[in-house]
Amino acid sequence: MTLHRSDAGEPTIVALVEAMKAWQRALDTTLSTSGLTYVKWILLRAVARGDYVRHQPYLGAILIDVEMGEHLLAELHRDRWIGFVDGAGMTCGPALPEAQPVVPEAERARVQRIAQSIKALHSVSVSPFSSDERTMLSTLLQRMQVNLNEFSDRRDVQRAEAGGEEIALIRAHAMLGASARSPKASHSANASTSHERAAKASIAVASVAGKAADRGPMPARPARRKSSPTSLPCRS
Repeated sequence: MTLHRSDAGEPTIVALVEAMKAWQRALDTTLSTSGLTYVKWILLRAVARGDYVRHQPYLGAILIDVEMGEHLLAELHRDRWIGFVDGAGMTCGPALPEAQPVVPEAERARVQRIAQSIKALHSVSVSPFSSDERTMLSTLLQRMQVNLNEFSDRRDVQRAEAGGEEIALIRAHAMLGASARSPKASHSANASTSHERAAKASIAVASVAGKAADRGPMPARPARRKSSPTSLPCRS
């Protein structure tokens, strides 16, 4: 059975969507009476099955990354749903790097009761529907999963493109900054050269003045004798 956009208003589809919403509300109520949320239950069930490995992301009904997993483990351990064991299987605290979460034997029966309650809730939620309606519900859920996967892929591509544009922009700014600093550096080098030349000239002038002072005053030149007009010989 193929679903189309125009089928969203069909009575069966509307009924299925409403049933899903009601089931989600009933699920939240069932879990909240035990002090759990849906994401906590996903992680607790994975720990009980031995599917969860600490310090690694867990991909179940929802993705639980490492940071979220550590936060949820701390809350589950605080509420005594789980314990931790080391590599030798001995009980230890969560601070130990190799500590792995486990469900204690005393809590396994309680976890099993919650699992059975959720399973019964699921059976009741789909019991009013015929086999065709259940098939339509399954198809709708699969279509929703495909849309979510496509959205996730598009978001990853957009993030990658945004990251590439950001790197290019940073490089462009760096090149502009380097080109803006180059004239300043040249001007600074020219100014430094001028200052050095002026300093060398001052040193040379001071050196010459010092040598002149060491030699003392220069002797005065004798006065040039002026010729008298009467000393010229007379012509006959």
